[in-house]
Amino acid sequence: PYLILGKSRGTSIGSDTAVQDNDQLGQIAFVGADGTDRVTPGARIFARVNGTPGSNDLPTELVFETTADGASATTERMTIDSSGNVGIGTSSPDGTLHVHTATSGSVSAHGDADDLVVENSASGGISILTPDSGYGALFFGSPSDSIGAQVSYRQSSTEMLIGTRLSGGILKLRTADGTDALTIDASQNVGIGTTSPADVLHIVSASDGGATE
Repeated sequence: PYLILGKSRGTSIGSDTAVQDNDQLGQIAFVGADGTDRVTPGARIFARVNGTPGSNDLPTELVFETTADGASATTERMTIDSSGNVGIGTSSPDGTLHVHTATSGSVSAHGDADDLVVENSASGGISILTPDSGYGALFFGSPSDSIGAQVSYRQSSTEMLIGTRLSGGILKLRTADGTDALTIDASQNVGIGTTSPADVLHIVSASDGGATE
C-alpha cells in the first residue's frame, strides 16, 4: 500500500494545469494537544517544486520543519533539494551537505571542496569528540590506499599527528599563493626554499641563490 499526494493548478477535477516553482505538492503535519486545542503544529514535512516543471519533468525538494520551544509555528530546518543536496539551516545548500548556522556573507563553497560545507556569521567549526584514550582523526584515502595521509590527536598522550602513511610520502607547507615553503621528504630531510633537500636540513635563499646545509 502507498499514499499519493498530488497537486494541479487546475480549478476542476481532472485538470492537469502545470504547477509552478515553489508550489507545495503535499504535506504531512504533526500536531498535539497543548492544553487549549490540537491546532498548533509541532512539525511538518512537505514537498515543494524546486525549479520549472515541464512535460514528465518535475524538479522537487523535500522540506522538514519543526516548532521551537515557545513558538506556535514551524521553522524550516532541513531541505533535500532537487539535486539531492542536503541543507541544514538553509534551503539552498552549496554542496552535498551544507550545515548553515548563519550567513558568512557573499561567498560560496569551491567546487573542489563542497561535499561538506559549514557556514556561520562568526566563528565556525567542526568538532571531533573522543574519549581521552581514543584518537580523533581525519583520514585521506583513495582506491590505491585507504589511508594515504592523516591528521589525528589523542588526549592521553597529548600527541598531534600530521603526515603521510605511504613509504614515499612527502609533507609540504605552503605560503603566499601556493608557494612551497618547507618540504619534509620520505627520508625525513627538511628543505626550506627547496623541494629537493640534499641533507638533513637544506636551506636555499631566494635572494642570493645560495644554499646552506
